[in-house]
Order: sequence, then C-alpha cells, then structure tokens
Amino acid sequence: MGAVKRGFYPVVIQETRYSGAYSGGQWALIAGVYDPDAHTEAFGGDGPCHSFWLNAQRDGPVLTIDDPYRDGERDIYVASGDDPNALVNDFVAFDADP
Repeated sequence: MGAVKRGFYPVVIQETRYSGAYSGGQWALIAGVYDPDAHTEAFGGDGPCHSFWLNAQRDGPVLTIDDPYRDGERDIYVASGDDPNALVNDFVAFDADP
C-alpha cells in the first residue's frame, strides 16, 4: 500500500450497515483509528450512523473525532463505495498527496 505519510493508520475496510443507505456504498474505509466500530458511529445505530455519514459527505474525507486513546481529538480518513479496491486506491492517492 505504500508508506503512510499523513498518519492515517491503521486502515480498516469493512462492509457498511443498512446496505450502504447512509454511507453511500457497500464498503467503508476508515483510517486513523484501531476500532471504528467502537470509536466512531460509522457502524452504529440508525440515527448516529446516519449523522456520521452526513458529516462525512459534508466535511470528509477527513473528520475530527474524540481521540479514544488520549485526551483530545484526532483526524481520521473516511470514505465509502461499492468497490473496496477503489477505496484503497483513492486512499493511497490521498495519503501520498502532501
């Protein structure tokens, strides 16, 4: 995948909930947090999941979340789509761009 230049590590690719109704795709790529299920609402209940993906569409692909590992906030990379390979390619291109 190449070197991570912006610190978005690890990279998690996971099927989305609700058949992609909120995320806009069957797959999500979230980078910068070890457990997106526990530390984001990307795969949460109906309302929180919907809000998370609305924010991602409006403000993404980089979102700021409460840092689950230390006090403060952290940036994460968020994308969704129907082809996980395309998500990886887009992430690599984004991460390589300074």
